[in-house]
Amino acid sequence: MPEIPASIQRVINVCEKVVAGDASIETLEGLFVKARQTAAFERASLERFQWDVIWTARIRELVAKVQAELQVHERVLQSLESAFEAEDLVGLDEAGRELKYSAETMAALWGALADEAGKQQAFSPYPVYDHLIKTAKNVIDGNIESSVLSGFFPPAANFTVRLRAAVKRFTLFYGKSSLAICADKVTRNIEAAMGAIDKFLQNGDKKLLNSAKNLLMSTTVTMYTVMADMGIWAANERKYARTALVEDLFRAREAGLEGQDLKQLWDAVGNALRMEVTEVQTLLNHPLGTLCSVHRDALKVGMARVIRMVSDYSKGNISDVDLAGLDLLLFNLDRLIKSDLVHVDIEHRLVEGAPNFEELLVTVGLAIDGKIEPEAFMVILQETIDHVNEVRDNLDGALSRLSAEDFTLLEHCIELQAKGCETLASWCESGEADALREGWKCISSTLPSVRRLMAQMKKNLGVDKPKADTITCMRCGTANPSTAHYCSKCSAVLLQLVQSGPTEYTDLETGLSDGEGNAAIPANIAKLERLVSQVESGEAYTDEVAKVVGELLSSANSYRNIYIRRVREALVDENVDSSLVERFESNMNNYIEGLELCRNFVNEPNIEFLYNGLDIASNAALELSDIQSELSAYF
Repeated sequence: MPEIPASIQRVINVCEKVVAGDASIETLEGLFVKARQTAAFERASLERFQWDVIWTARIRELVAKVQAELQVHERVLQSLESAFEAEDLVGLDEAGRELKYSAETMAALWGALADEAGKQQAFSPYPVYDHLIKTAKNVIDGNIESSVLSGFFPPAANFTVRLRAAVKRFTLFYGKSSLAICADKVTRNIEAAMGAIDKFLQNGDKKLLNSAKNLLMSTTVTMYTVMADMGIWAANERKYARTALVEDLFRAREAGLEGQDLKQLWDAVGNALRMEVTEVQTLLNHPLGTLCSVHRDALKVGMARVIRMVSDYSKGNISDVDLAGLDLLLFNLDRLIKSDLVHVDIEHRLVEGAPNFEELLVTVGLAIDGKIEPEAFMVILQETIDHVNEVRDNLDGALSRLSAEDFTLLEHCIELQAKGCETLASWCESGEADALREGWKCISSTLPSVRRLMAQMKKNLGVDKPKADTITCMRCGTANPSTAHYCSKCSAVLLQLVQSGPTEYTDLETGLSDGEGNAAIPANIAKLERLVSQVESGEAYTDEVAKVVGELLSSANSYRNIYIRRVREALVDENVDSSLVERFESNMNNYIEGLELCRNFVNEPNIEFLYNGLDIASNAALELSDIQSELSAYF
């Protein structure tokens, strides 16, 4: 069942404690403002949702129910606030129970709406065009006014201009590719469809709009494939810079690009850098930033330097631009962002699937940053304490489902969690941030073991079910399918925690101005990237490189020996696809070659060894991760 918004849930929890005598009525002070904001936000979200979904009888029914429940929601919140001001515990109890029922109903309705919208076909792989097409269909069917379409048209039109400029530059920079001819034809069709929609907005001819919608549906699918191929071609042809943005600037200088064409390239660089800014802002404002030791100062300085350089350079002659310096600065910033995002992701994964600890983790992060009062902190902590005590009081049920060794481990973990909660509670009196860090460290150390033990118990009970991958919206908290680009509830762009650096072609593949996430980095590469980052910042030198790279090489060679001695023969006997085996062996050799190149830094401290070795090892490791899933039965 979808979760109730945190601000509403907090009001409900505090009301229950006040009525039960476990908290004073003053605890509710200040909680209603956020709850009312959430209700207003849900009303605005519903309006945006209706614009961007194909209306069906079921959608109409659910929307009507949400609208009705929103009215109940707002009325009950007003009743609660009145009872609070009058210190009426009876009224508070009645309104609190009504709010709980209404919130649960609302969450269920939002979940049903999201499920219904998820069943609808995406008409374009580009979200910016998909929004436009769906809105156009609703206009044609008479569900919404054509004025709504005019709001979706400018972003799609701007994106079309960017597509045209990118195709033109690709033709100039990579003239050997026949992709340019295909891309030009498809772009012309997209431009024709956009022109027809523009005419509809002027004369209201729905037949014209319908033709444009159908043309846009087919051509953008083709364009997506072509753009992906263009990105692969450009990546294979890269020879001047580590980053794709600076590679294009090098080629622009080489081709003598000038005038409007050069301006459009600088605009494309600016668009891509806005993706970078989004990631940096996410890290700077993230509630776990301090807890995870995010390099906030370095991120601010690095991003400011990149933006300043691009701003200054874009006004002058490209022949005067220090492209090598810009490339190095952007490359280092990308690595720093990726490293910090990995650390935050690791902390998030610890609490994945444990709602009590998920909320506590964020609360601890806010407390370290001084963004939450002790009273509010204790309200949330108490919920975790109650959960831990409940588990501890019912451990007998686990005894018959676990081995004696695992049961002892579970008991130990629960005791550590209780101890961690006590340490966290001490912060409310002492105000010392170290208590927060120590308390959370005590709790987080138990979570991997508890997750494994709980999974084992579910398996023994026969209730284990695979969980679908989801992305949680950072704006409203709604869980969305991992393949989604936009939140189904509030339409915010969904960002993966681990992301790649900005590249123009991948940005245009997705149709997003804020980027799209990629798969998580393998742990060994994350470790190697942290090492390179520490060397760059002066925190590590040859001794640390020798130690870390030596450990990685030892592990890699052991893995390869297992393959040679035991696995290779099994693959041959099982008639596994030979091309898959060849790819595995080739990438395994490349991975070790990259590590060996990194180890050269120990004898000759030239950071280029680390950069080049990391590039080789990273590419190979990502390939190995994909291949290994297919060969997992043999290892």
